[in-house]
Amino acid sequence: MKKENATLKLLDDDSKSLQDESNLKIADYPKISATSTESQRNYALKVLELFGSANTIELKNLGIIYPPARIFELKQQGYPIKITRQTFTDHVGVKHQRISRYWLAHGKTKK
Repeated sequence: MKKENATLKLLDDDSKSLQDESNLKIADYPKISATSTESQRNYALKVLELFGSANTIELKNLGIIYPPARIFELKQQGYPIKITRQTFTDHVGVKHQRISRYWLAHGKTKK
């Protein structure tokens, strides 16, 4: 499929993840509706795999109730996730200090 005609395709799974063929932004990613710990953990992993990184506020905006716990669980499962701190301006213009940004090592899954 050509880049000009690229479309987003919803995959039929519990986390309603996307396969991206264009320049997708985290804010455009569909929100998760499942509330189980496993579904939210898997959804956070799919976001990190697709975008490479996401911060706590972005993950909360996607419907993940407590992102730090889901990231901790993924790290415990062996996923190479690094955490940095950043200043983040939210959608209404409020600056938040020391927000965690989670980075999945490029091209890697579990150690």
